[in-house]
Amino acid sequence: MNIVKWYKNRSFQFKLVIGYLVLALIPMLCVTWYSYGKTRNVLLTEAYQSAEQEAERIEKNFSTMVEPYETILDVLYVDQMLSGYLFQDYSNDSYEDMFYYIDKKLSEICLMNAGIYKICFYSNNETLPQDNYYFYSMQDLDRRECVLTFDAIGETVFCGTSGDGKAFHMNRLMNFYPQGGMKGVLSLQIENQQIQSLLETINSTDEIYLVDQKGYILAASEPEMAGLPIRIRMPEEDLEQKAQIEFERDGISKIGNIQSGVFGTKILVISDKETVLKDAKAVSRRMMFLILCSAAMVFLCIICYTRWISARVQKVVYAAKRMGQGEFDYRLENMGEDEIGQIGLAFNQLSDQIQELIRENYEKKIRIQTSELNLLQEQINPHFLYNALAVISALAMREGGKQTMQAVKNLSSFYRISLNKGKQVLSIQEEVELLQSYLKIQQMRFRDSVQVEYEIAREVLTYRTIKLLLQPLVENAIHHARKEEEVLHIAVRIQKEERDVVFQVTDDGCGIEAEKLIKLRSSLRRSEEGYGLRNVANRVRLAYGEDYGVRIESQEGYGTTVSVRIPVNE
Repeated sequence: MNIVKWYKNRSFQFKLVIGYLVLALIPMLCVTWYSYGKTRNVLLTEAYQSAEQEAERIEKNFSTMVEPYETILDVLYVDQMLSGYLFQDYSNDSYEDMFYYIDKKLSEICLMNAGIYKICFYSNNETLPQDNYYFYSMQDLDRRECVLTFDAIGETVFCGTSGDGKAFHMNRLMNFYPQGGMKGVLSLQIENQQIQSLLETINSTDEIYLVDQKGYILAASEPEMAGLPIRIRMPEEDLEQKAQIEFERDGISKIGNIQSGVFGTKILVISDKETVLKDAKAVSRRMMFLILCSAAMVFLCIICYTRWISARVQKVVYAAKRMGQGEFDYRLENMGEDEIGQIGLAFNQLSDQIQELIRENYEKKIRIQTSELNLLQEQINPHFLYNALAVISALAMREGGKQTMQAVKNLSSFYRISLNKGKQVLSIQEEVELLQSYLKIQQMRFRDSVQVEYEIAREVLTYRTIKLLLQPLVENAIHHARKEEEVLHIAVRIQKEERDVVFQVTDDGCGIEAEKLIKLRSSLRRSEEGYGLRNVANRVRLAYGEDYGVRIESQEGYGTTVSVRIPVNE
């Protein structure tokens, strides 16, 4: 409370400064920070997506590149003659046929596949000549390659570069005699440039690695990394568990993506997180600088402006508050003829016009509603009186005395309730009694040819409604729905539905033709003057608003249902 009082006692200048801080500067700073956060997230998401797309592209290109080489290894693997030559004992035999066959076959393969650096065999067959081109001793095979090849048990493995770094090795165990003493390894060597071209990066801070199943780098965008374990470049546990990765190396945050490739390999695309966010941080810093500069200028303008205009603005603000509190006769005096004076003059004119409009509109609305409601109400009584007198006249001509007296008594009861000392609203119970008085008169004329049933919820009897709501609906049913020589059944229902009361009159009479029903509904919507249903619809709308009124459902030959909905009025 003390803070509020203290704030109210501050100057207009101080409040304007605080308002600018709270409503402009702080929100702008928050928006800037929020924008940076959103931009940061968008850039990181795009970086992850870019890394994923790049890894997928490399994996696809790598798979496409090695597929024909794997097919070559498969063809050589199943070549029975080749296997026979490799494991044959040449202690007493010539190997000229073997060399001719292998040289011809491998030369043709290399000629058709320019990317092949060399195809050779490693064997422990001591009788096999070792020319160090096609044939090598098993002891010449790199130990890591040997382990990977034998662990694959006949499957093709991608072993990385050779000692001179000129080619990548794809090895396969020639294991036709797994239980025998002789073993051989088929090695297809791919030119280094083919693999290296797949791992080229666009940004200098990006890194791409091709890693084998043992966690060793087979190839990288930095060629000198080949052969090293991947753990020196990133946490090795991320290699097994995550597709998207984020880690720190030498105090620098890195992000990237891992994709699984053929032969159990993995492709890693890693980017520098700071490089990704560099532009966002620069934009954010520039926005903060501009906001602070503009804030300083605004503060200076506020101080100058408020010192010049504060006193006169206070008078206008005070007058506006008085008008906001309903004092439309409050006036501004001695405001001069400058811009502030013109505001004061316009304020006084506005105050006069508001007072005049409020008075005129209020009086006009009261007059119109009262006259229209009374006029519509008065249309009911003469209309019904005409019909009632016709009944009494007919009865008087047919028989005198008792029934005529009863008819007059019922008519008297009807008018006693309907007049209601000039009041337009009565209880639903009184409205039902009014309807019953009317029906007693009608039953003297139609006797048993008109039968009425009531289904009324007890809770609605005390609710209030405009009078003569039900009687016109029932009268309309009797005069328009009754068929000759047939009994007309009428059901009167009054129920509460949520916050509304629904009056419903249903008959089993002749119904309404479809074309005539459309016209009748249209006339009800247009609020045309008239008797019966149109009169009821107009009075309901005037009394309760446009959301309420009369609804008609009918099928020719089966009857009609008329519903009236009004709000609950206790």
